[in-house]
Amino acid sequence: MTRMKMRRHKLFLTLCMAGLCLISFLHFLKALSYVTFPRELASLSPNLVSSFFWNNAPVTPQVSPEPGGAEFLRTPLYSHSPLLQPLSPSRASEELHKVEFVLPEDTTEYFVRTKAGGVCFKPGTKVLEKPPVGGRPEERAEGAASGRPVRKPLSASAAKRRKWVECVCLPGWHGPSCGVPTVVQYSNLPTKDRLVPREIPRRVINAINVNHEFDLLDVRFHELGDVVDAFVVCESNFTAYGEPRPLKFREMLLNGSFDYIRHKVLYVFLDHFPPGGRQDGWIADDYLRTFLTRDGVSRLHNLRPDDVFIIDDADEIPARDGVLFLKLYDGWTEPFAFHMRKSLYGFFWKQPGTLEVVSGCTMGMLQAVYATDGIRLRRREYYTMPGFRQYENSTGHILVQWSLGSPLHFAGWHCSWCFTPEGIYFKLVSAQNGDFPRWGDYEDKRDLNYIRELIRTGGWFDGTTQEYPPADPKEQMYAPKYLLKNYQRFRYLLENPYQKAEGARSIAVISGKMAGAGQRKGKKDDNGIGTAIDFVLSNARLVLGVGGAAMLGIATLAVKRMYDRAISAPSSPTRLSQSGKRSWEEPNWLGSSSRLLTQDMKTSLSRSLQTLPTDPSAADADFFQPTKPKPSARRSQVELKKARLRLSLQEKLFAYYRRKVAIPADEQARAKQAAVDICAELRSFLRAKLPDMPLRDMYLSGSLYDDLQVVTADHIQLIVPLMLEQNLWSCIPGEDTIMNIPGFYLVRRENPEYFPRGSSYWDRCVVGGYLSPKTVADTFEKVVAGSINWPAIGSLLDYVIRPAAPPADLTLEVQYDPDRHLFIDFLPSLTLGDIVLVAKPHRLAQNDNLWRLSLRPAETARLRALDQGDSGCRCLCLKIFKAVCKLNPALGHLTASQLTNVILHLSQEESDWSQDMLADRFLQALKGLIRYLEAGVLPSALNPKVNLFSELTPEEVDELGYTLYSSLSEPEVLLQT
Repeated sequence: MTRMKMRRHKLFLTLCMAGLCLISFLHFLKALSYVTFPRELASLSPNLVSSFFWNNAPVTPQVSPEPGGAEFLRTPLYSHSPLLQPLSPSRASEELHKVEFVLPEDTTEYFVRTKAGGVCFKPGTKVLEKPPVGGRPEERAEGAASGRPVRKPLSASAAKRRKWVECVCLPGWHGPSCGVPTVVQYSNLPTKDRLVPREIPRRVINAINVNHEFDLLDVRFHELGDVVDAFVVCESNFTAYGEPRPLKFREMLLNGSFDYIRHKVLYVFLDHFPPGGRQDGWIADDYLRTFLTRDGVSRLHNLRPDDVFIIDDADEIPARDGVLFLKLYDGWTEPFAFHMRKSLYGFFWKQPGTLEVVSGCTMGMLQAVYATDGIRLRRREYYTMPGFRQYENSTGHILVQWSLGSPLHFAGWHCSWCFTPEGIYFKLVSAQNGDFPRWGDYEDKRDLNYIRELIRTGGWFDGTTQEYPPADPKEQMYAPKYLLKNYQRFRYLLENPYQKAEGARSIAVISGKMAGAGQRKGKKDDNGIGTAIDFVLSNARLVLGVGGAAMLGIATLAVKRMYDRAISAPSSPTRLSQSGKRSWEEPNWLGSSSRLLTQDMKTSLSRSLQTLPTDPSAADADFFQPTKPKPSARRSQVELKKARLRLSLQEKLFAYYRRKVAIPADEQARAKQAAVDICAELRSFLRAKLPDMPLRDMYLSGSLYDDLQVVTADHIQLIVPLMLEQNLWSCIPGEDTIMNIPGFYLVRRENPEYFPRGSSYWDRCVVGGYLSPKTVADTFEKVVAGSINWPAIGSLLDYVIRPAAPPADLTLEVQYDPDRHLFIDFLPSLTLGDIVLVAKPHRLAQNDNLWRLSLRPAETARLRALDQGDSGCRCLCLKIFKAVCKLNPALGHLTASQLTNVILHLSQEESDWSQDMLADRFLQALKGLIRYLEAGVLPSALNPKVNLFSELTPEEVDELGYTLYSSLSEPEVLLQT
């Protein structure tokens, strides 16, 4: 009996386990619908998965038969809204911002049903109509009269083929019905296999804020006019800065400028400026989109939850094909974005990459998840919204953000600052008070001639010029078609209007260089050849004219420069003169280095470094002379001389420390207090502005807090630790990657099949499957440099605060005293296990996904522990070295970490670090640093696989080695800076 009961219990438990497994499988099958196996399972038996979990069965089109013709897929007929017709003159005086808008049904015949039963998208299908057997009656009569054979139907020979074979797609269209455009076919949409045409097209609502982008608005209306059902356009009588402005768009609506599209425009008028918008421009920017969405949607009637809502800036124009796809197909997820071609000043300056703008979803999601707030939609934070899970469960779909297009297939255009110079001027003065630096505050940036020069060169207001990919007007997505069809009208947007003067200007520049080439003097062994070349170049314009001078200059200027170099370089290195210059030093325009080594110099240096002594007492004036046997009395005199030299260096080192290295205590205290105040303000702002951003407590770090800063208290780091889910992220050492860079890590996103994109807040910063420190830094840069009103905060704290000028990123400059400045670096960091990484890129590696291993805290702690153990002078020696490198531009590439590790390595060799041995240890560290430079490798004392010289170029290593080697015979030279 006992055995029978045990068997029954086992059987019962087995059945329970099987039931639980089945329930778990069915429960998670939906979540795993993007994995290959469930897709194949669904394809074998569509009703097994689709009918059970999703209501996405193929449409059953309504057919209106036509005798002798093809069967067209039609949508039901609905009554038209009176707003679909052009407005009568009597309605011109109406208050446009109070007009209600009734969304009509789109009755356009987009699809055709073939005789064989296939459903084809008319604009994307090559053969649309297939006449019945024997042809149409009129064709049969015509064929009989002419004696020609009657055409056979295409479906007669293909009755056994699959239905979608009947749709022959035109270029640019894909899918069984030829209705999927290229921007969707090559997108990251995870549900491409579940796309089906709709029975009733959705209505599309496009919401836009407009300031003075009227040409781009006109282009948008022509690009999307036949697929968008309602354009909700918001205009305010205030600029983004809070200044009054006229209602130009309303005036254009009333004077007939937009009569061709007025029946689809719903006008939204914002008659007030939000409180606090003048102090913080982002408040005004956010409020504008919120008001546009809520006021516009409240006046739209006949809305359905599956209608499409798209919100854009006026300079963001989605492509027609992508919007039409959203209108006609079911099966795509939401929200969605557009990969847009980026341009500056006009479509002729094509910027690298794409602008991926999240700008659309269904009306149901807009209302249920985003609370009818357009700014929330553009922030990519749908998975943190309160109604997200409820909406996902009600629809029966997993919501995954996707993007129409790809970096290689543009789904729209983003033309930034695309105005005439006068339009750019107006944009400058009306820009919000939050997107710092606000270039409209600078008078020289508002000069029209300066703006024209920016358009001509493609430069930016900070003086930088980026590299632009080639832009061909004949390329597929160069500009919207309406622009190209009206080339003369929009010529200023399609080709650079100031490029024509480039040729004459370049000739003038070349002529100026040629005329001034003869002014350089002081070269050795010229023998008159250089002067003759200068004479020919400077007078060629008189003989050959401007064009001839330009051609001659191009050919001969390079030859002359080569000749100048050849006669300028010496045969052996020379010593520094009193002025610090060398007679053979190359012109400054040839490079940034003030000293270029010849090959003979490098060889000589290499041989000398191999014979460097290890005895610190050998570094005297006689070190470079060959050793000879000396009498004992002579030897004692030499040793006495060496001791005096060491004593003299010891005194100079302590004097240098007191005079140049040490920072007064009050200056350090003031700098630390300023950093604490800034940290508190930033912490409060982030908690209020971005409460969902998972961050640990920020803290201050750096040499100022370790009492290792030298010369002046001018730099500190604010560490911003990120909180990462340990089960979603993992570290990959740099030496295990194809880049083979020890000391750096890749942070990989794990388990995307179980935890899809959006499960972690930091998924928005993932690039190519890895967490990108550059994207993380860009996120904080928008907050630090763009969102916070630092001038207002500075006035409260009695500081002058501003973002540091480029190329410094995530850096604030704080003037806390009239003559004292502090630079605060914002450094995002993360911790995975026992690995601490910081978002500080590799200086030379071309990879934006590399995180740097943080070794500085551990190095500093070890150095301090060694000094505390024997009351040593290691920190003192380090601070002197740091001051020497900081005050000597030729040694500026040496970092504190490199100098710290040199002393840590020396501490393993020498045990006596008392104050009396400072001079000896200083010389030993100097020689050790030269040896590491000669080898090109400085291993980290904490992680020997890390080469701390990996971020120096060979030229920089040679420069540093030569500068330090030259000081060995006279170390006091380093202390004279």
